[in-house]
Amino acid sequence: MTGVERIQLVVDYCEQHLLDRNVLTTAVGTAGVSLYHFYRIFYAIVGTTPGDYLRRRRLTEAANILLTTKQQILGIALDFGFESHEAFTRAFKSVYGMTPSQYRKNRQVMPIFDKKQLTGEMIMHLFDGISHEPRFVKKDAFDVVGIEGVSTKNNNIIPDLWEQFLPRAHEVQHKIGKKICYGLCMMNEPFDPKTADDDSPFTAVVSVPVSKVDKIPQGMVHRQVPAQEYAVFTHKGRFFPDRLMKSYDYIYGTWFPKSELKTIGKIDFEYYDERFKGVDNDETEIDIYIPVQR
Repeated sequence: MTGVERIQLVVDYCEQHLLDRNVLTTAVGTAGVSLYHFYRIFYAIVGTTPGDYLRRRRLTEAANILLTTKQQILGIALDFGFESHEAFTRAFKSVYGMTPSQYRKNRQVMPIFDKKQLTGEMIMHLFDGISHEPRFVKKDAFDVVGIEGVSTKNNNIIPDLWEQFLPRAHEVQHKIGKKICYGLCMMNEPFDPKTADDDSPFTAVVSVPVSKVDKIPQGMVHRQVPAQEYAVFTHKGRFFPDRLMKSYDYIYGTWFPKSELKTIGKIDFEYYDERFKGVDNDETEIDIYIPVQR
C-alpha cells in the first residue's frame, strides 16, 4: 500500500468516526503503519499534521451545527471531543476569530475558515500537483494590457477571456517576452474574504506585460500591478477538472492557516511562460503569486 493510499484510508475512517475521541490512533492502526511514520507521510504530502487536519474538520462541522441547529454549545463541544465549553471556545476563536456564541448570533457563514474533507483526488494532487512550500519574491510594479471581465468560481469566464485574447495578443504593442502572459484576479469592492463564497465576483484580466503604454487596442484595458512581496507557488499538471482550483484550496486552506503571513492587496496573479504547455497537458507548470505581508 502506498503512502497516498494509507492517507486516504485513514482520512476516510476519520470522516466516518469524526466524533470519536481516539479516532486518529484507531484509524492509523487500520492502515498498518506506526503513528510516527504516518505523521511524517501525512505532513509531507498534505502540508499539515493529522491532528491539525482533524481539529479543523471538527471545528468546520461544529460551525455548521451552530448555524443549523439550536443545540447547546456545551453539547456540541463535548460531541466533538472538547473537554469543556472553554476549551471549545478557545479553539473555535483561534480559527474563526470569534466565540461560538458570537458566530451563532451573527449567522454568517465564513467559508474561508472551513476545512474541506480530503478526497483521494485532492490527496493525489497534493502529492504531485503543487509545490508545498512557496518561494518569496519581491516584484517591482509592472504594466499589462489585455481583456477584462467579471467572473465567479461558479460562473468562471476566464477560459472564454483567454479564447478572446490570445488570437489578438499580437495587437498589443511593446510586449515583454514572447511567451509570457499574466492572469490577474482583482477582488471587487466591497470584499470580505471571511464571507466570500463561490458566487463572490472578482475581476479577471488575461494579459501580456508591456514596457510602456501609449496605444491600447480596442476592447482591451491597461492595468498596473503595484510593487509587492509575493508567496509564489508552482502548480503542476493539467488544469481540469478542478486541479488548478485544488492548488488554490491548498494555498488558502492549508498553507496560510499554518503560516505567520497575511494576504494583502487586491491583486493576485498567475504567471505563464514557456513551461505552460496547455491546460490539458500533464507537463504544464505555472506560478501562482499571492501578495503577502510579514
